[in-house]
Amino acid sequence: DESMTTPIPAPKDRPVLALLLLILVPLALGGLLAPHAFNGLQALGEKTDALTKLTDAPFERVANRCVLITAMLILIPAIRMSGLHRKLRIELRPNRTRIRELWVGMVLGLLSIAMLYAAGAWLGIFTWSSSLPGGWSIAGKLLVFVISALFIGLFEEIFFRGFVHGAFRSLLPGSIAIVLSSAFFSGIHFLRPSRQPVDLPVAWYEGYALLGRLLDRFQWDTQWPFMLTLFLIGLTLATFYEKRGNLFLISGLHAGWVLALRSFTYLLKTIPGDPHPWFGKSDNVAQGPIAIFAIIWFLAAAMLCKGRDKTKATQT
Repeated sequence: DESMTTPIPAPKDRPVLALLLLILVPLALGGLLAPHAFNGLQALGEKTDALTKLTDAPFERVANRCVLITAMLILIPAIRMSGLHRKLRIELRPNRTRIRELWVGMVLGLLSIAMLYAAGAWLGIFTWSSSLPGGWSIAGKLLVFVISALFIGLFEEIFFRGFVHGAFRSLLPGSIAIVLSSAFFSGIHFLRPSRQPVDLPVAWYEGYALLGRLLDRFQWDTQWPFMLTLFLIGLTLATFYEKRGNLFLISGLHAGWVLALRSFTYLLKTIPGDPHPWFGKSDNVAQGPIAIFAIIWFLAAAMLCKGRDKTKATQT
């Protein structure tokens, strides 16, 4: 199968080095910038109440945003260093078929999660949130969710499949690259330091101190279903990527899942009581074991999917 052969990097391409830099540089630079950003926001909060969402943000969240912004800024240079930019340029080139796959993927992702919430509501697990605002406010919120889901779907697929999977794929057989990139995709979602009070002003080294607490909030006994679900999602998206040869379908699927989860966790809340064995106790249905079975269907479809879209990307 042409799509499963291991490509040979050009002599100047450094995919592994580029991947390491994209992991280490944001941690180093983001950790250095975080105390200054947090102290600046605290000073701003003393002068105005107009930006409370920013000025009241805990230090851990500010550090997370500093790392994320740094990663976004160096993503393109890292991709160029890896040599994957030539391949990604073709894979991101739109045509009618690819645009259609983007929207089809988004609808399928949205419907799959909606069905889980519908089943949960029918079983008496979820009910409408009691704190919902008026109709137009809800519509505005959902519109923001749509826009952010499309951005997250595209950006994360460029990063996780186009870059991370692509870096592994440039040196390893397809099946091994799929497993490694999926494990990376799943594991990185659980690197969240615990929140602790900090003395003001925050010292310059406090951002680096968070590295020692990255796994403090991970609890295997309750979070294993979510970790497995994310791993299966990674397998599904990477397999579709190998088969389809572009990022449109998987960006749509990713965006649809994000949109559904954000929308339904906003609209619905878990009814208090004992955790359901299949849905868990979270408003986020993806954190319950039931999501595993939903994703398995997508993984099966990806594995059975025939490799297509290998023609010119400009074809319409």
